[in-house]
Amino acid sequence: MEEKHRIHPELTDPGWVLDLAFLADMLLHLDKLNMDLQGKFWLLSDLVQAVFVFMNKLQLFHRQMLEGELTHFPSISQLQARSKEEVTEPLKWSTIRYVSMIKDLKDSFEERFQDLQQKRPQIRFLIDPFSAEANCLKPPLVTDEATS
Repeated sequence: MEEKHRIHPELTDPGWVLDLAFLADMLLHLDKLNMDLQGKFWLLSDLVQAVFVFMNKLQLFHRQMLEGELTHFPSISQLQARSKEEVTEPLKWSTIRYVSMIKDLKDSFEERFQDLQQKRPQIRFLIDPFSAEANCLKPPLVTDEATS
């Protein structure tokens, strides 16, 4: 932008740039989920597992962001490494908002997929019947024709 002599004051605001980096990182994670859900030759159980995995990731992101761990936020990490003095103070204030946003996203996923959460034991049975709980399926498991 400087080479083209275009002035955008937002790009000099560390808080705005941090928000942009956070958005880029979260969109990267959401894009991965989107691509996973569009995978070819996936069974329903695979798609449901992808959603569950993402929900677990959101819980991990929430906990790590609370602790100031930025492993899963590479854009913010790069920004912090490049200009540590400029970003340190805005990052402290922004982290509180990011934690709240991640929690809101996690809550939204939990609400949207609560019916799948209730069926999780049955889905686990489809994925790995040998490690599923024995009482996760309701009788009758065998039809009347098979027993006669």
